[in-house]
Amino acid sequence: MWRRRPDRMKTAVLGGQKEGRILRKKSAYYQWDDSRDEILNVLDELEEKKEIGFPLPCPVCHRKSAHIYMRRWESDFCWDHGRGTIWVWCSSCRACQHISRVVLPDWWEADDFMEESELTSHPVYLEAKSAVVDAHLKKLLERRKK
Repeated sequence: MWRRRPDRMKTAVLGGQKEGRILRKKSAYYQWDDSRDEILNVLDELEEKKEIGFPLPCPVCHRKSAHIYMRRWESDFCWDHGRGTIWVWCSSCRACQHISRVVLPDWWEADDFMEESELTSHPVYLEAKSAVVDAHLKKLLERRKK
């Protein structure tokens, strides 16, 4: 439930208790819900299924609007070799998670459509390019099958 405040900002109220954070009405950053870990189940589906449609089905709201993006970071440190960050988000329910310093699949290849400065903890800029992100992932998965 949302309760309007006089200063035209919103405060999250869950179960009658204040969440403790103030959300600005028009800020894209605060539109995302990073408390739903089950959005990461999309990664399991990516590995288990042979035929995948895009966008992926969201495990939170069950709509076909979940997306995955990965970025492999270049590093000179031996323990960071092949590691990167994964973003998983849903365009419908706005659930999102990102996990960093994970070993990415060998089949994942870099892209040229995302600038490093656009990669934040919440998928604010990724959402704007979700169709391109899905097309890139689909292309990589088709190559993996061959």
